[in-house]
Order: sequence, then structure tokens, then C-alpha cells
Amino acid sequence: MYTSMGCPYSCIFCALRQTEWRKRFVKSIMKEITYLKNEHGLKCVFFMGELLTMDRRTADLCKAFIENNINLRW
Repeated sequence: MYTSMGCPYSCIFCALRQTEWRKRFVKSIMKEITYLKNEHGLKCVFFMGELLTMDRRTADLCKAFIENNINLRW
């Protein structure tokens, strides 16, 4: 699951450099995970994206997992 696309940085080795960084809100991510778990039996999620920890969303996402009692297993 992608949580963002693009990158605002200018690393010379990166194909994504200086592209528009668009992030998904935690509410949107949780809505999709809840839907997939309830309707399709989702058992695990693999988060993709180079900038998952760029801002506070990762901590907020972890809190949302706890608050919504989302228990996914490996």
C-alpha cells in the first residue's frame, strides 16, 4: 500500500527527485485497510514508499491501528 507518491528532494541518484510529493491522509489509509480487512479478509499490509516516515503520519497511523483495534499478522 502506498502512503505517498513523489519526492520533493533533489538527490542526484534518484528517478523521483523534485516530483510533486502527494501524501495520503491517515483517515484515508485506515478507511482502505478497514474495508479490505472486513470485506476481503486482509491479513497483512506491506507499506511502500520512500517517504513513509517523512512526517508525523507514521506515528499517527500506528495510533490509529491501536485505536481501531486493527490486528494484522505476519
